[in-house]
Amino acid sequence: MGTDITLHIEVKRFGKWHHYSCPYIIRWYDLFAKMAGVRAANGVKPIKLPVGIPEDITVITQVDWMEDNGQAASWLNWHEICELKKWVDKDNGANRFEDIFGQILWCDFDDRPGITYYFEDVRFVFWFDGR
Repeated sequence: MGTDITLHIEVKRFGKWHHYSCPYIIRWYDLFAKMAGVRAANGVKPIKLPVGIPEDITVITQVDWMEDNGQAASWLNWHEICELKKWVDKDNGANRFEDIFGQILWCDFDDRPGITYYFEDVRFVFWFDGR
């Protein structure tokens, strides 16, 4: 049985989290290992181990989470997403991060760490199934 990921991108504007997108993420176990230590192989060091779902997730993310009954739930903050982007692009070619997660509008992960043009913050909320 394989492992899949469900990922929601949430953005903060004016102090409130908003649902941005829910991209389809390919089954790539090295990526899962980097994001949360799930299906760890090839010596990939995780950014962090699963920490659960944030208490203040958006309604859309919450509904999907409650219906999905996923496992190994976690989230990455802005700086952790920047670290993930560097890893993805370094090992797999420039702009591979955008190929996988989609373009996050007005976000410049390389030039302004921790700052976006219109968003106060960005996070990836995700969980796995089929572990």
